[in-house]
Amino acid sequence: MRLSDAVLRRIADRNGIAVPSLILGLLPRWLAWAGLVIAVIAELTTLVLIWPGFAVLLPIARFTGLVWLIVAGVRLPLRRATRPGSPTPGSRHEAQR
Repeated sequence: MRLSDAVLRRIADRNGIAVPSLILGLLPRWLAWAGLVIAVIAELTTLVLIWPGFAVLLPIARFTGLVWLIVAGVRLPLRRATRPGSPTPGSRHEAQR
């Protein structure tokens, strides 16, 4: 099953940490993918409006999402690695802007 681009964009909007972390390598891949899976589960909880049986997903999405945010916050680097040749904050190039 392939997700449409609209669904992927919506998941990315909901999970603003996992997608950039996956693309930029800020978190381990398994942790970023876990965040995306949790985002998909959270999206499925909107189906509770149609079928109340999906209500079981609400606490799963909320509590795993909270735990994931805590773990991701601890694992995120304090500083981003700079590219060679790019100005660092506070450097002379930054002051001239």
